[in-house]
Amino acid sequence: MWSNGDERLVFVVERELWARRKHGVDFYGCYRLGPDGRVTDRIWEETGLYDQPGKHRMDGRFTHSGEYLILTPVFKSGGRQRILHVADGTMRTVRLPATTHLFDHADGLWWTRTETKVLRYPDNEVF
Repeated sequence: MWSNGDERLVFVVERELWARRKHGVDFYGCYRLGPDGRVTDRIWEETGLYDQPGKHRMDGRFTHSGEYLILTPVFKSGGRQRILHVADGTMRTVRLPATTHLFDHADGLWWTRTETKVLRYPDNEVF
């Protein structure tokens, strides 16, 4: 969950425990919540993952700015990290080396890490 006081965003993963262990998950999404905690906007959803080969699950983490949701696959069949731009609901694929992982976005820079160092990249070098 991310909040700046006026706006709240949540990333939701299917919660059926038996299904996650056996198949991964079948559903995840990003939503904007109103003051009463109800969903006011469906920003992005992905469903029907049981029908695709392999296990599927993404862990999601909002950036400090709240502009992006970084999606990191849990299983190898999930591919590379992806980035959801919250304002327009578009999904972007990361163009960094496979050993580099995004972990935050602030002041127009992406913070990344490898096994040995932390690096910063401007937006145009990540997408």
